[in-house]
Amino acid sequence: MTEQTTSPTLISRLRRTDDQEAWRLFETIYGPLIRKYCARRGIQEHDIDDLTQDVLTAVSNAMPDFDYQPERGRFRAWLGTITANKVKRFFRKSKNATGAACGEGEMESEVPKDPDSEWVSVFSERILEVACDRVRDQVESKTWQTFEMLWSRGKSVAEVAQELGITVGMVYVNKSRVMKRLEEEIILLSHDLPVSSVLHSES
Repeated sequence: MTEQTTSPTLISRLRRTDDQEAWRLFETIYGPLIRKYCARRGIQEHDIDDLTQDVLTAVSNAMPDFDYQPERGRFRAWLGTITANKVKRFFRKSKNATGAACGEGEMESEVPKDPDSEWVSVFSERILEVACDRVRDQVESKTWQTFEMLWSRGKSVAEVAQELGITVGMVYVNKSRVMKRLEEEIILLSHDLPVSSVLHSES
């Protein structure tokens, strides 16, 4: 059973350096996300581990002073900027380029937009994947099956009702329950990413 949705958001908990459970969850969620982004940017497997650890360390060092203000930029963009800067630094070093390395700028909390479309895509995919895994364990199997048939398989409400042996009304109820839980989980995990934008990216 996962933590209750009344718990503080994961991002809020990370400001407490002694919350080891929150940091383990953060690494479980965002570690693969960072790795996938690096791979899509063309970084080789043997370099991705070190680069991912660099990003996680940067986040750990910055988080105690992180002041989340939605009007100044999303957490998604803040984390993406750190990751993108680490990737840029990696490529500069690989090419033996000259010039100043990234410094405190990669910790900038005022981010007007996401670093790039690739990051937005990877971020949304990962958060939705984790949220779905967590919600699947929290609802009855038929409730989840209803949602999955509507969303993933593209079946109509009437088809789902017939196949599962439930009423059309119950199909809508089950879908609503799952959507509500997904929204709660996505907010819990990413702090500021609306469920509608995640689901839309998967449609």
